[in-house]
Amino acid sequence: MKLIFVQKKIFIFVFSFSLLFASLGLYGGLFRHESFFSMLYVALGLFVLSFVFLMNRISFDNEKIVFKCIYRKGTVRIEEIKEIFVEYGLLNGGQMIINFEKEVGCDCCSYTEYHKKCKELKIKDYTFLFGIAKKDMLKLLSVCKGKIQGYV
Repeated sequence: MKLIFVQKKIFIFVFSFSLLFASLGLYGGLFRHESFFSMLYVALGLFVLSFVFLMNRISFDNEKIVFKCIYRKGTVRIEEIKEIFVEYGLLNGGQMIINFEKEVGCDCCSYTEYHKKCKELKIKDYTFLFGIAKKDMLKLLSVCKGKIQGYV
């Protein structure tokens, strides 16, 4: 099974800022003024916060997808996927809506438009992924056999 951490880039971003604050706090505390040591509390907070972004992960193979996310847990067979909406942006990463109930029936231009259409059609069984890396998204899409909308 292949493993994807959904918000891996956000983890790297927050973790790097915790290292930056830790180095500034140590440097400033040792060589400038001892009040800089208080930046180590901020670094510790960011360090702990960064690991929250590793909670959302997906394992998959050619037959099933296992969601271990905060908002969805469980195993889904690939055949159960009816439609996938994909949008990739440089700043916010990939956004996916995996629809398990029925096809929407029209082409949507954006993530929010597709989400509104799901609400209008009273589709309850879907999951959304936000902040996924492009190469991880392409790995997941190569396995899925549902109808794919949007752009990568």
